[in-house]
Amino acid sequence: MKYLPANNKQPEVWVFPPTGAEPITKEIFEKAIPPEKQPLGLYSIRPGFSLTKNYDLTEYDVLTNKIIFGENGFVQEVEKCEKTGNPLQVCVSATVDVINKKIFEPLKIKQEVNFELVDGPCNNEENIKSDFLEYYAACSESSDTNCICAIPLKQAAQNDASPVTIELLPDETKQSLPRPRQGIDQSLAEIPAKIIRQSSANPQITQEKITISINEHEREKTIYFYKSADGLSYLNENPAQTQPICKISKRTFKVCARRLDREYTVFDENTGITAARPIEYKFALTFPDRTAPLPVTAEVFPEPIGEGSLIMKWKKNEAIDIMRYDIFFAPSEGEL
Repeated sequence: MKYLPANNKQPEVWVFPPTGAEPITKEIFEKAIPPEKQPLGLYSIRPGFSLTKNYDLTEYDVLTNKIIFGENGFVQEVEKCEKTGNPLQVCVSATVDVINKKIFEPLKIKQEVNFELVDGPCNNEENIKSDFLEYYAACSESSDTNCICAIPLKQAAQNDASPVTIELLPDETKQSLPRPRQGIDQSLAEIPAKIIRQSSANPQITQEKITISINEHEREKTIYFYKSADGLSYLNENPAQTQPICKISKRTFKVCARRLDREYTVFDENTGITAARPIEYKFALTFPDRTAPLPVTAEVFPEPIGEGSLIMKWKKNEAIDIMRYDIFFAPSEGEL
């Protein structure tokens, strides 16, 4: 079948430069192109292409085996720092600076290979959302209750500040929405949106839409959730100092390694622009807690009620990584 367009007009394909272009609208066509030369219609498409390139995994292997997990590499340095009593988050940020100064700067001078390691994912929005999810999960898993969880959100160190918004929706609203395509947004959609109006006396918990924003002028922001038997509820403003703080421990962190002297032209889904960008290597690391909590010393009061009964009493262990207390019973002395 042969198609003959009216007025001898032919379909046209418009190719935009790699730097991107302004959106083409009907008004732009009418001003720039005479009516007799305008195309049949205006189509908005998302252009894409693929190419075959020999990809060398040697660079990734070197980063993984030497820089991240090697002797005196990132993981070892973080664990050494934590043993001195510093918080894990402080150790991660400090070790990023150590790797850049002690390994990557000499590498740039000697071999002209320009790497940098940055604290947080390669994408700023992912950094903020993943931090929120990880702290939220750590707060949920904490054994403390009727307390406040402080969740810090920060712009990724390697990105310019840009507005990021997190929205949590009530259960009845979420059921009518399509499931998000990306995993991190899907996880956010599964968090129940609860707001607490009074956290001190007679708390009132309601299901309402929650909007959490970190704008372009904020490098870091702390938000608060109240943890009770009903779960976690968002606090609209800073809580009173009289509220106890939940003991939470976030042990998963993300870092991004960039090869700044080698770039490829890629399409950025966040900006919608095709441009030359450095190669990025992403690492997500969970640091195990290798420090055992202090042992518990219990007092035993035998037969307070009757034969074969006893009462045990001990002080609560203040360590944040206590999940449960196990009590073992032996039928006679010396056995367990």
